[in-house]
Amino acid sequence: MSPTVSPIEGFLVAIDQAWTGGAGPKIRLRVLGSTALMLQADYIRGTKDSDVLETADLTPEVKTQLLALAGKETAMAITHHLYLDIVPRGLPFLPMVPAWHPLAALSQTVVTWSPP
Repeated sequence: MSPTVSPIEGFLVAIDQAWTGGAGPKIRLRVLGSTALMLQADYIRGTKDSDVLETADLTPEVKTQLLALAGKETAMAITHHLYLDIVPRGLPFLPMVPAWHPLAALSQTVVTWSPP
């Protein structure tokens, strides 16, 4: 990881590197709120939570594993001063078809987990 990585990028990369949820395809996290702004612009805010929209990819098992890994008061949250918060699908007022902006550069820096 380069020294120019933002705190939120470092947090997301750390989640990916520590993820042991299986060898299947990567789970796409739909980040929203101030976290999304910090990923798209040169913007830093003193936020503690990183909101991720609950989607079909986030099964109850995956949601439980993600929150155990990076939720509030976890070792990862303490280390990064950020925690993962999964927002119910109906909570944010989004358009019928929201415009998601993939961050290819961040996806390319993520290390694929492989079993030991």
